[in-house]
Amino acid sequence: MVRLHDICDVIAPSSRPELTETEPPIALLFKHVGAFGVVRFLLFCAYPARHRQIRNFIVCATIGLEILQLLVPV
Repeated sequence: MVRLHDICDVIAPSSRPELTETEPPIALLFKHVGAFGVVRFLLFCAYPARHRQIRNFIVCATIGLEILQLLVPV
C-alpha cells in the first residue's frame, strides 16, 4: 500500500512549478484564483442548472487542496 509520506519523498519540492525563482505572493494568488476561476466557469457552462452545487464543490475543493498543500514537506 502506498502512503502519502512515500509519495512526498519521491516528489521534490523544487519540482513545483513557479513563474520565477523569486515568485511574489501576488503571482501565487493570481495562479490560484485564476485556476479555480477557470474550473468554475467551465463547470457553470457545462451544468447551468446547478450553480449552488458547483459553488459548494469549488469552495470545498479549494479549501481541501490548500490544506493538503500544507502537508507537503518543503
